[in-house]
Amino acid sequence: MSIQKALLVDDSKSARFFLRNLLQKNGVEVDMVDSGEAALEYLKEHRPNLIFMDHLMPGIDGFETTRAIKQNPDTSAVPVIMCTSNEGEEYVERAKSIGAVDILPKPPTENKLHKILDDLISRPAAAQAIAEAAPAGAPRNIETIAHNAAQAAVRASLEPLVQRLLETRLTELLKELEQRTAAQMREMVDETVNQLSERIRDEVLTAAHLQTETIAEPIVREVASEIVESGKEQARRSAEQAAAETVQSWQKEWLATRDGLLSEVEGRAGSAAKAAVSALRSANEDALKRAAQAAEKAAGQAAERVGMVIMGSMDKDLGRGKLYAGAAALVGILAAVVVYILG
Repeated sequence: MSIQKALLVDDSKSARFFLRNLLQKNGVEVDMVDSGEAALEYLKEHRPNLIFMDHLMPGIDGFETTRAIKQNPDTSAVPVIMCTSNEGEEYVERAKSIGAVDILPKPPTENKLHKILDDLISRPAAAQAIAEAAPAGAPRNIETIAHNAAQAAVRASLEPLVQRLLETRLTELLKELEQRTAAQMREMVDETVNQLSERIRDEVLTAAHLQTETIAEPIVREVASEIVESGKEQARRSAEQAAAETVQSWQKEWLATRDGLLSEVEGRAGSAAKAAVSALRSANEDALKRAAQAAEKAAGQAAERVGMVIMGSMDKDLGRGKLYAGAAALVGILAAVVVYILG
């Protein structure tokens, strides 16, 4: 029993051609589609012996496509191999639960492909499904044989050339990949280094700050004490100087105020003195006038009295009359002096 035709379902062109080459080396005719929708459309007209199904594809993925194939009675017997980079037990169980018969890891190797194909043919159910897709002993027409022979001849001629081209291209791709990878790695390393540097810098600064505070606290206290003591002396000197300047300022203001007051007092005293002198002079003049008037009055009265006496004593001698006249005149003068003093 052999597998004559396989269908490859994969959205990656390079993956399709790589697996196709491995299958063609084993004499398997290969058709290829690039999506789950295209695979279901293909199966409406064709019946391959085996389907290699990629898992992750745009649109419906490999699991959904496989489930649709198994639910269709016309295609449910066709074995499906899941092609994926996921080889976990949980994934394998899930793939088999929807109808896949095995898992082909990506990228596939010739040894792994041979093992899967041999195991598949050795399974009765799979062998029966392959036989139903292409019955044993069914005559192969001349066109198919010629087509396969031509493909084998072309492969034999082109494989060395393609291999050399692939090796050259792969070398270039590897260099390009290494350069890109190196650039990306440098960027990642730079970014990582920058992040680590920032984090280490922050941690070091924090630790240094704490350590500095612990070490510097006694020194700061000592320096602060010295500054406070020197500040006290300086403050005392500044206060004394400020007090002295204030006292001097007060003295200047007081002296200016005193001088002003004295000037004002002197001015007012001078004016009062002048007024007093003027008043005194006026009083003196008035007193003199009054004294003169009193003296004149007293003298007149005295003269009148003396005259009456004289008139009354005409018979007395002349010498006595003169004496009385002189005494009256003297009394009048004394009265005038007394009035002047009292006034």
